[in-house]
Amino acid sequence: MKRYVSFFLSLFMVTSLLVGLLPTISIYAADESGTLKGFDNLPDAPFSGNYSEFEGKDGSKTRVYDNGGVMTKYKDGSTTSVDYEGNRYSTAPDGSYTVRTRDGSSATEHADGRKSWTTPDGMTTTVNPDGSSSETFSNGLTKEYDTEGGLVGVGFVGSDERIGADEYGDYKDGRIEGPNGASMEVSDGGNTVKIVTPDGTRYEYTSTGIADSADGNKEITTITKPDGSTASVTETKHVSRDENGRTTGSTGSAVKEINVGGNKFQSEYITEYDPDGNPVYNPQNVTQFTGDDGSTYWTDNNSKAVEFNDPNTGERFCLDANGNIVDLVNGDVSVKTSYGADGNVVSSEWTWKDGAKYTVSGGAGTFVTPDGTTYTTDGKGNVYENGRQIKKDGEWVGGTKGSFSSDANDSKVENPLSDYYT
Repeated sequence: MKRYVSFFLSLFMVTSLLVGLLPTISIYAADESGTLKGFDNLPDAPFSGNYSEFEGKDGSKTRVYDNGGVMTKYKDGSTTSVDYEGNRYSTAPDGSYTVRTRDGSSATEHADGRKSWTTPDGMTTTVNPDGSSSETFSNGLTKEYDTEGGLVGVGFVGSDERIGADEYGDYKDGRIEGPNGASMEVSDGGNTVKIVTPDGTRYEYTSTGIADSADGNKEITTITKPDGSTASVTETKHVSRDENGRTTGSTGSAVKEINVGGNKFQSEYITEYDPDGNPVYNPQNVTQFTGDDGSTYWTDNNSKAVEFNDPNTGERFCLDANGNIVDLVNGDVSVKTSYGADGNVVSSEWTWKDGAKYTVSGGAGTFVTPDGTTYTTDGKGNVYENGRQIKKDGEWVGGTKGSFSSDANDSKVENPLSDYYT
């Protein structure tokens, strides 16, 4: 491969990184009736077509399908199976049906009418036949909701103790303890909440002030892990009123910060609302990640513009709101590009550390090699070397001498630009 081809590969890697940073969406969700979606996302007819059947000594029967699926049915009526994509299915003797996908998600339709699904991070949502529901988190906490979706209580898995909630969904004061040292304490009319999970993680939440006050209503949440890493979120809401006490608007803001092993993630947004609560504009809505090596990754969450800087290597890239690379430094090349309203490139400038430089605008381009040789093209097949035409209408000019060739159309001629392009 030619020199600098790795640069173009790195562009692909940057794009892959950005895509990889997008949030993962579970294949399971619930509509208003609590019906599990996501089964539609599984392979069509995973256990159909031709198969071979084998009978075990215990009376079980196993079918191996030509498409790769395997299903076993036992004497008690239960079944276990794996489709050709690696998703697992099981039916219990009572008729409960469970699917576990390769990404760690799972969903179950229980024989008693309950429906539940679990995300890869361990959060389980259960909808009961009467419409009430619960959420169980990986830290052992369980929130319970009534048929209208209102919070009615919270507790720990493995414990019957509960802290109730009032008609507004706010926790009542109280303290509960769960297994393995877990605990939860609510005080100050629900304005202070402290939680310790079985793994020793501590959560603290406080709410102070009121939205009509000068300082507004401020809510602060902090999380401290046993390894010392922390996360904090501060949210503030202000309400503005006229002299008659009528609401004229409000402002909501939040600052988030996460510290893990010297790496810092910061996010901040400010949103203004009209009297009806509709957002007016977002003057500030940015996120920045700062690594322990000093590198920064910044994004404007309104326009989706992105900027990355690594002071140690000099690597840098900037993306505009359309995802176009407008400024990039990678290895021994830097690129600056401008785009028109239609998203097409207006001009681009490439500069290598060895002195080579390439600029293009409106289809015309200029390439300067490290030794100062200049090649220009009008984008119509005409190429000039230091002002002398060496290519006309896409064909080599016969008898030209120089870096390209001494004989026109010599197939063995080596293009000096081949160091930079394949």
